[in-house]
Amino acid sequence: MKKLVWYSLAALLLLVGFTPAPASASAAGYVEKCTFAANKKSLNLPGKTDITVHGDTCISHNGPYLYATLKFSWWANADFPVGSGHKFDAFYVVTTLERRPNGVAADTIITDKNCDVTTKINASWSGYFECTTALYSGYSSAYDWSGDGWLRYDIDNDGASFAVFDLTGSPLIT
Repeated sequence: MKKLVWYSLAALLLLVGFTPAPASASAAGYVEKCTFAANKKSLNLPGKTDITVHGDTCISHNGPYLYATLKFSWWANADFPVGSGHKFDAFYVVTTLERRPNGVAADTIITDKNCDVTTKINASWSGYFECTTALYSGYSSAYDWSGDGWLRYDIDNDGASFAVFDLTGSPLIT
């Protein structure tokens, strides 16, 4: 009877697509490091409730693979926001995966991702969005790795064009 139960469980797991992780993936271990708190800014929206934007820059590493993520959020600076839904003419979240030779301070961008969040931020007074770079498979311990990024936006009716808010990068993965 025990064999029948075991075979039934194994068949069910195969049917739903479960496959155990290879030993090498679990041995390498997944690591994510993020920067919190410092990447926050209040934006003045003419004729509307102001909003605060916040971005956590992260670096993720698993075996030979790395990627960077910018975890972006925003919220109204008042309990009952006023003004039209059109807050920005454009709003972009840009995420970069960067590396530097061990002991060197200057980063080199390996890959980046430009995410257009204009429709999302105009549609809601608060929200959350993640912008993630492509997976990079060239990890080397000869480098320190980090996630970084910036916010690039054009506030509606402010009389100015694009502004950039540079974010503090993630802690390093070596």
